[in-house]
Amino acid sequence: MLTHWQKHQDFLSGNPIIQRQESKHLPFCSVAASPKLFDVANENLYFSSANLLRPTHRLKFKRWTDEVDDRLIAYCQQQSQQPVFTLWKKICNDHKNYYSFDTLYRLGLATGFHAVLSNTSVDQDVRDWYQNDMRSLLADDVSKSFKFFGEGALWIPIFGITAGAYCLAQKYGCDYFADHFVGELSSRTIRSYLVGTPTLLLGQLMLGCSRPCDFRSYHSAWRPFQDNNSFSGHAFIGATPFLVAARMTDRIWLKSAFYVCSTFAGMSRINDDRHYLSQVLLGWFVAYLSVSAIDKTENMFSNRNAKVFPVLDSRSVGIGISFSR
Repeated sequence: MLTHWQKHQDFLSGNPIIQRQESKHLPFCSVAASPKLFDVANENLYFSSANLLRPTHRLKFKRWTDEVDDRLIAYCQQQSQQPVFTLWKKICNDHKNYYSFDTLYRLGLATGFHAVLSNTSVDQDVRDWYQNDMRSLLADDVSKSFKFFGEGALWIPIFGITAGAYCLAQKYGCDYFADHFVGELSSRTIRSYLVGTPTLLLGQLMLGCSRPCDFRSYHSAWRPFQDNNSFSGHAFIGATPFLVAARMTDRIWLKSAFYVCSTFAGMSRINDDRHYLSQVLLGWFVAYLSVSAIDKTENMFSNRNAKVFPVLDSRSVGIGISFSR
């Protein structure tokens, strides 16, 4: 039989421990595998080790802590920092994916399409048709509700605080929120804002387009560095969380509904005569490219659905692994 110290030396060195004991009734075997084994397999794991890596005094299974020594406690507390470092790694990969040739190529095509609409009569014709033939009091009431989804001063702090709480829940092993849909949605949304906002702000200034309500003689034509309304910020802010939600579900009817909802904030700006069609489309497309970059990062961290947790019954202690889709 292994001594207590030998067992935990093996545990910390990465060797599985197989304990065989004789019961008064039936013999049994329990297996405890080192967390290092799972770290090797899941080196990019973000929140799936919440149970195992939480500070040991917060473990649900109190008898588990009775089986570990001070070195294991220190190891678990050290590993509890993992979510913060992995979040930073994800943000770096988000930017790499966004500022890639594929993304910049598609952004260039979208900008070219914007140039066609804004430097011809198309933007003004669409604006005149909608304002004269389609706008109504009912449309104004609906638009006021949809505009709410594009208020960056409101939603950016909300998503930022929620994403921060989500990260802390993963770090300290709060089971309810660490795997919650709202937390993951907020985390991906705020990361999308981080990668897309520089493009939005720079593009607004470089193209220099004006609003319809400014009544410029050149309408929406490009005037570099003369104005800052070339991209619709409301369309970008309002579309992002819905596009993130669409990427997080496999149900086609729900995915379609989220994509439709992602256009509402932008449509409200056309109704209120605050942006031209080209400006709304480009704001929405920047949101789409940002969310696509975050989705590529999530696919790189595809083992995020693995969970490692302590298991305890009346006669043994060990580690369990579960996978979810």
